[in-house]
Amino acid sequence: MKNFLSTLVVFMLLLAGCATSTVAPTLSAPPTETPPPPTRTLNPHLDPNYFLTATNVPPIRPLNTPTLTGELATITAQLDMGGGGAGFAATIYAQEVYSGKTFHTFLSAGMHGLAVLPTSPPVAFSVQAPGTYVFYARLINAPDEYHYGATGCGPSGDCASHALVAIDVQPGVAYQVYIADRAALVPQADQPVTVPWVILP
Repeated sequence: MKNFLSTLVVFMLLLAGCATSTVAPTLSAPPTETPPPPTRTLNPHLDPNYFLTATNVPPIRPLNTPTLTGELATITAQLDMGGGGAGFAATIYAQEVYSGKTFHTFLSAGMHGLAVLPTSPPVAFSVQAPGTYVFYARLINAPDEYHYGATGCGPSGDCASHALVAIDVQPGVAYQVYIADRAALVPQADQPVTVPWVILP
């Protein structure tokens, strides 16, 4: 009986030893290669701080605005649309009657409102001087249907004449212009003025 018990104990120990030795091997990831650290390739003739100190930024100027040279005059224009288009943006023009050279500025729709509705606050821009200029405005949304001229007439349109009033503009002088007449004919930009215009004494 002792032999049987000792044999059983030995058998169990052998079984226990086999159970611990047959553990499944653990899988490990294959070794990976570490990529080299990134390097910068620089032009050997270029200062490393070149882009910090010498970035070329072009000058900023409004699109479609002629570059003004020579002597200038300042035009301060106010557009009064009456009840016709207070929510629209407009372009305000100054056009030299003989050469047709045209200067313009933009009046955003957001400039109308509150106490000035529908009269916009004045906007200023420069024109070349000397010259004889007429002034008008076109709504951006409908430039052919909605245009206003500086005729000396208000938005009611009860005037004897709807001819554009031309001003002889001199260098270094500021002029104020009131644009409100919807009945005025306005010229084609960048062409000599052929619509009716007068110079007031």
